[in-house]
Amino acid sequence: GLWFMQIALRNNETFNEALDGMKKRILGARKFVLGDGQESGPIWLGYRTQSSNTSGDYGLIVYDKGAWVIHMLRTMLVDLQTMNEDRFIGIMREFYERFLGKEATTLDFQRVIERHLGASMDWFFKQWVMDTKTPEYTFAYQTVKNPAGKYETTCRIKQENVAPDFMAPVV
Repeated sequence: GLWFMQIALRNNETFNEALDGMKKRILGARKFVLGDGQESGPIWLGYRTQSSNTSGDYGLIVYDKGAWVIHMLRTMLVDLQTMNEDRFIGIMREFYERFLGKEATTLDFQRVIERHLGASMDWFFKQWVMDTKTPEYTFAYQTVKNPAGKYETTCRIKQENVAPDFMAPVV
C-alpha cells in the first residue's frame, strides 16, 4: 500500500510522513522503548500478537511494522546508481503470481526473495520478522587539522539494544 501510494501520488513527502507516523506508533507502543509495559510480539505471530492486554497490536505489528520491513527490503534491493527497482518488483510479482488464491507463509516469501538474490536472507528475517528488537545508534565524530593543514574526520557509530550479530547494511 505504501509503495502504491508513493507511485500513485508521486509525492515523496506524503510517503515519508506515512512512514514516520508508522515508526512513531511502532516505537511508542505501550512505551516499551522506555522499558514500560508489555513488549509487542514479532510479525511472524500474526493475529496472535493481539490479546486483551495488547489491543491493536495486530494492526500495529502486522500492517505498520510489516510495511516498514517490506520498505527496508525494497531499499536494500534498489540499484543506487540507476534507482532501478526491478529486483524488488520481480520478487513481488513472483510471490503474487505463485500464491494467488493460495495460502502462503513467511518462509514462502523468504524463499522467493532468496531465489532472486541467490543468497540466504535468514539474518534479515531473524532480525525483523522473528524478533522484536530495534537497534539504537549513537554517532560521534572528531575533526582535527593534520600537519599538512588538511582536516581529517573520524566517525564512530555504536549499535545497541540488539544481539551482537545484528546486521545493518550501510550503503
